Amino acid sequence: MKSNRILIIILTIILVLVPFGPAPKKIDAASCYIGGRPVPGPLPPSFYAPLPPLNVRLNLNYAGSGNRWQTLDFAKPVMCASQKVPVIAYVHGGWWLGGSKTGAIYSMPARLAYQLGFAVVSIEYRLASSTNHHPNLINDCKLAIRYLRANADMLGIDPNRIGIWGGSAGGHLVSLMGTAGDDDGLEGPGFEGYSSRPNAVVDQCGIEDLTKPWDNTSRMIFGIFLGCAYNVCTDKAQEASPVYQASPDDPPIMIMHGDHDNVVSYTQAEAFAKALKVNGNNGSFIRIVNGNHGFGPYRPGVTVSPNWTVQNSLVISHLAKFIEPGLMCDLNMDGKVDQRDADELWTHLGESGFGPNAEPAVESWNPLADIYLDGKIDYRDIQSFCGQIAKPVTIEKKVVLPKNSQKIFEFDIELSNNGPLGVDGITLTDSFPKEMVFVSSSPQGTLQGNKIIIDNLSLPANTKFTAKILFKLSEGYKQPEEGVILSNSVSISSPDILSIEDQATFTLPGIRIRKTSKSFNVAEGGLAIFQVTVTNPSAYKLTGVEVADSFPRELAFISSRPSGVASNKSVKFEIGDLGPGESRIFMLNFRLSRPTSTGEGQTITNIASASSNELHSVFSSASIFCPKKEQGGGELNIDINWKGPDPKGRVAVGEEIRMTMQVAGGSAPYDISIDFGDRTRKLFSLDGERAVEIVHSYSELGEYDVKISVSDAYGRSRIIEKRITAR
Repeated sequence: MKSNRILIIILTIILVLVPFGPAPKKIDAASCYIGGRPVPGPLPPSFYAPLPPLNVRLNLNYAGSGNRWQTLDFAKPVMCASQKVPVIAYVHGGWWLGGSKTGAIYSMPARLAYQLGFAVVSIEYRLASSTNHHPNLINDCKLAIRYLRANADMLGIDPNRIGIWGGSAGGHLVSLMGTAGDDDGLEGPGFEGYSSRPNAVVDQCGIEDLTKPWDNTSRMIFGIFLGCAYNVCTDKAQEASPVYQASPDDPPIMIMHGDHDNVVSYTQAEAFAKALKVNGNNGSFIRIVNGNHGFGPYRPGVTVSPNWTVQNSLVISHLAKFIEPGLMCDLNMDGKVDQRDADELWTHLGESGFGPNAEPAVESWNPLADIYLDGKIDYRDIQSFCGQIAKPVTIEKKVVLPKNSQKIFEFDIELSNNGPLGVDGITLTDSFPKEMVFVSSSPQGTLQGNKIIIDNLSLPANTKFTAKILFKLSEGYKQPEEGVILSNSVSISSPDILSIEDQATFTLPGIRIRKTSKSFNVAEGGLAIFQVTVTNPSAYKLTGVEVADSFPRELAFISSRPSGVASNKSVKFEIGDLGPGESRIFMLNFRLSRPTSTGEGQTITNIASASSNELHSVFSSASIFCPKKEQGGGELNIDINWKGPDPKGRVAVGEEIRMTMQVAGGSAPYDISIDFGDRTRKLFSLDGERAVEIVHSYSELGEYDVKISVSDAYGRSRIIEKRITAR
């Protein structure tokens, strides 16, 4: 009676675990492509599409022994004959005591696989009996995978893209194939040097812990499979149990189990899920609500969820996720990545393959949504999406240029969470250029070299947050007159997101100041005239520009144009904004009081500075000379002999003009200024009455007004003007 009961159970398992599905409807399939390779289609895969033409090979002996139990069936779409395609292998159930590979290559999961351009294999293995025990069964299954890899060229498959699935006893064997490594002593002989490790596993209602039978039937069959009582050969029972073999390097495993399974206890799946969760497996746990062994309703009138269609889609989507890179981001497996995939990805946010305590995934779980591949759907999957998609978390950095004399630069960093998930443990890193010095931040950060680190930020769902960081220019910074472009970068990282970066590029304008004196020699009591020119030579606006002229006590301020605010030591001018290329000119008049030095005279220097909100002050100076008080020499005279221009002042372009100048009278030294009218100016001094020759030429046609100014030590001056025409 007991053996008959076992036979009935085995036959029942075989019938329910190979899903064949409804009769297919004929569908006209257009050309379909995945990752650039043609596949039979249709896409997305359809339960009602007919089988595509197949190349079928039955009873391939993978052991070379002639044993009919060590064979496999192989099928591959004719359309993909020239391709090296992914392959999925099925391992049948039957309490290890019965069952067969026959027909599995025509099951519903196989039909869906062919539409995606996959090959399908169904593996036969030596069944357990009074003379055949563990590890022979797992040896056979592992040998079959090594056979596939060793004969990949002959079969036209990719040896690096193999997925496996199985149910009941087959679920146990595929789980053990996924968790037992190549060096765990379960390989057996044959095709050494090839790995038997699959790339992905689907375990349907499998046995996972042979140390914990749940009833008399399981206890008895465990003994047959092991060749000894489970509680006698405990080491062997543990070796054969996926819960004990699970490790961090296992391939992603999907567990599917009915919560009313009357053959294999649901607790087996729960225990295996916990083992996978602890080891960080990127698979999932699918609870078939109201499902029995084989996932039918455990009693009439109840609804099974997920239903038969979704169950088979889960099998294929999980395996395809890890063996077909062409389906990356293609959540509906239609051969293209588009807005529908992006929209669906958003709907899965917050889902995970295993709950926090290894609970089952939600019923809407889609393995293809786990793009980042960490067993959960979060912002990192959105960030890893292959096409255009709304960004869940954004960072924007803005710079507020200084508006005060302290020259404080403010950087506002706005973090936005545009989705339904909170982001915790955020680290914000701001990298600033060497031209700047950190002042403060809100929230408070720590300074590490040229970086500011702000830790432990949180960004709840659908919120924004702004951090502020203040900098000032380095005291030693010397800005180029033409300005400079600086950049300040920021990044955020968190366990919940991929790193995000932004950069604020801003411009420091340039500023130039030039100061000259109208006359170098100024006698005591004479008028000293200075010109200050401030220019913005850069392409960017200056703000808050101020000019200050600091004069020594030998000078008494008289007036300025435009008017400034004077004190006993300086005159200040507020310019405000100074646009690109703009200049401002200031004329300052001073009376030279009694010099502090006597004897041969005194040089007096006057310093002007210019600053802006953005920049440190720049400086320029000009000097005058106060000669000794004695005055003599009579009238100041200039004698000039011109060589080159004709009597009407005409000269050829490029021809040299020679001008011999003789200064007489007055009191040396003499300050001489020659303005040639072509933006060329020559300034020099003579220490006595002597002749000097000046040479000049013009490079362009035009009329040029030459102005020659001579002043002596007491400020007496003469000016001579002549027009030169270059032709």
